[in-house]
Amino acid sequence: APGGDARVPGRLRIVQIALLAFSRDELPDAEEIQMLVDDEPEPVGWLASADTYIDPGCRIDAGSQTKHHITDAQVKGAPSIADCADVIMEWTSPRDGRQVYLVGYNLRKYDVPALAAELRRVDRADVAEHIEGLPLIDAMLVRRANEQPFTLEGSVLRYGLPAMKDAHHAGADCLATLAVVAAQAECGHLRDVKDAIALGTAAQPTPKGALDSQGKLRWVDDAAPEDGVPTPDNVVLCFGKHTGKTLRDAGPGFGKWVCGKDFDDDVKAAIRTAFGATAARW
Repeated sequence: APGGDARVPGRLRIVQIALLAFSRDELPDAEEIQMLVDDEPEPVGWLASADTYIDPGCRIDAGSQTKHHITDAQVKGAPSIADCADVIMEWTSPRDGRQVYLVGYNLRKYDVPALAAELRRVDRADVAEHIEGLPLIDAMLVRRANEQPFTLEGSVLRYGLPAMKDAHHAGADCLATLAVVAAQAECGHLRDVKDAIALGTAAQPTPKGALDSQGKLRWVDDAAPEDGVPTPDNVVLCFGKHTGKTLRDAGPGFGKWVCGKDFDDDVKAAIRTAFGATAARW
């Protein structure tokens, strides 16, 4: 659950984190999960869970409080993201020969980059790189491969699950995501784990000179400046009607339009940085 300005990587802060682990084999400190088969309970696996508030080290902005209903008072005295780094590593590391998959909803585009940015901010790049290297099953991408729309609440209803009562609470979102993935497997949308992981894997490496993971923006002459800071004059557009133009030539109106559309966060962040104060409300 974000607490800072999630549009700007340098200001993003996490204020709550939840971890759920499911395995067909017994997990330490986990509860056995059963389902009814012919009116008889049958074990299907083991589930362990933990969630906590996180002290973001800054005030939680009003927009986040409105969305997640988490206040500064609630996170007071909570552990920091640095305090949780080793726990995150432990929960997501293979043990006893198990393969670990990272499961979430829109996690390739949001949760993984957000968590990695926070970990790097507290000098835990080792955990950030570990998280980024795990195979992903992104329930939103699985659904996108089959049909629309793609919100978590919409997917919960689409797969015949009870409506969410506590949407945007980290623990409730985690549990709903696992339920959606299970329902996707049951109805045949998630037919193979490898296919699901492939949906969350980048199709090609970042192009030379690119500012973002998809190569929508490129440095002028493919050469990043020494300070690495985007400006209207050192960034070239590689898509749309302004392909080949600098951000200055395309104009702030086009930049604002991009920031209001479904482009990746790293594209929007670079454009906002380039236009500075002009982009404060984009």
